[in-house]
Amino acid sequence: MICPKCGIEAVIMKSEVVVSGDTSPEEETRVESVLKFHCRNPNCVKYGQEVGESRHQIYPAEKGGEDDGKEKRV
Repeated sequence: MICPKCGIEAVIMKSEVVVSGDTSPEEETRVESVLKFHCRNPNCVKYGQEVGESRHQIYPAEKGGEDDGKEKRV
């Protein structure tokens, strides 16, 4: 992930596992790994702030065995 302001590669500052759909048998359980990226450039206005996140589906496994690596910029 690249900081949109300064163009320097961001660093992962937080990771979490998000589970959804596990409260009801009618819903499909989904587990995702979420990585939060922060700017590491002390000269940037976004320094120390979140500049994006990346979500990777862990369960159920996606068809073909590859995750989509969805990224979202903040």
